[in-house]
Amino acid sequence: MCFYLIAVVRLVKISFYKKSKECFQVLIGHISVLAIIMTILKTYYIVVATAGGL
Repeated sequence: MCFYLIAVVRLVKISFYKKSKECFQVLIGHISVLAIIMTILKTYYIVVATAGGL
């Protein structure tokens, strides 16, 4: 019985590790996309502010 529980815990740990790794990669992907959008918005804002100032 105890042996069985250890095996289950190990399986859960492995699958959880794989899942968290995938989630982490997805999260990094989303963060890089957000960073690109923020950069575009920042550039747009600077251009608009400069054009408005002139």
